[in-house]
Amino acid sequence: INQCSIRLRELNDEINALGRLKTFRILSEKIETCCDDATEHVLLIIDENSLKLIFSEEFSDYSKAISVYNAAEKVTSSHSGINALLISTKNMGQLSEAYPNYLGDCASFIVLLQEAMQR
Repeated sequence: INQCSIRLRELNDEINALGRLKTFRILSEKIETCCDDATEHVLLIIDENSLKLIFSEEFSDYSKAISVYNAAEKVTSSHSGINALLISTKNMGQLSEAYPNYLGDCASFIVLLQEAMQR
């Protein structure tokens, strides 16, 4: 067994890299498909255990978005692996340009990392 793949598996176990990358992929896919011009805020609730988007809602009003987010945080904070995320920007379309490391297409990197860990 390759020492590099062993080390990659150890690091993945420590920081849950694959899980985080898959969560970023869910976020990226949602941002790509959502939002009209009035949308400035998107609330996502993601189950990191099953890597599924549980809930999403789009808002044009910040007060409403933060109110719903705060309520979601209260509910999800007691559930391990369930995260509420509120994304706010004046232009959702430019979000992936501003944060390419988070919202870029990480699907191919996920595959490469999985393959490297299996060697």
